[in-house]
Amino acid sequence: MGFIQLSMGAGRWFMATEAIFLSLQALLATWLVPRHGVVGAAYAFALCYLFYTAGMAWVGYRLIGFHWSRAVIRMVVSAASLITLAFVGQHFLDGAMALISGATICVSGALWSMRGLAHRLPAENPLITIAKRIPGMRYLLFLGESK
Repeated sequence: MGFIQLSMGAGRWFMATEAIFLSLQALLATWLVPRHGVVGAAYAFALCYLFYTAGMAWVGYRLIGFHWSRAVIRMVVSAASLITLAFVGQHFLDGAMALISGATICVSGALWSMRGLAHRLPAENPLITIAKRIPGMRYLLFLGESK
């Protein structure tokens, strides 16, 4: 979304937002890496991009009236729920149960993503054609004979 600023000639907005979020990432890394090691760096990166996305959505709204559609908001909330569930499972479960829950969440997210792609891409798309050849995939992706 930063390119909205550049395409409108709003270079000051671009410089300000990039400087703010780069500083935020440095602060988060400085705070989280000593406490959590390499995992802290991952947390800092993820948190920074969460704030970046929200901040850039606000900037886009201010500059051009940008807003996300309901479908996009639903997708973001669903993905965030899966990510939160994975973090909670990793934190509270040990060993095989953590592995099983993580694998289940991963496969569920992958199937959910594939289903979205299958309904947006044309039926003759190579990805959809290959997916239909996998036994049971038509059922899992809710692909009827019309696709």
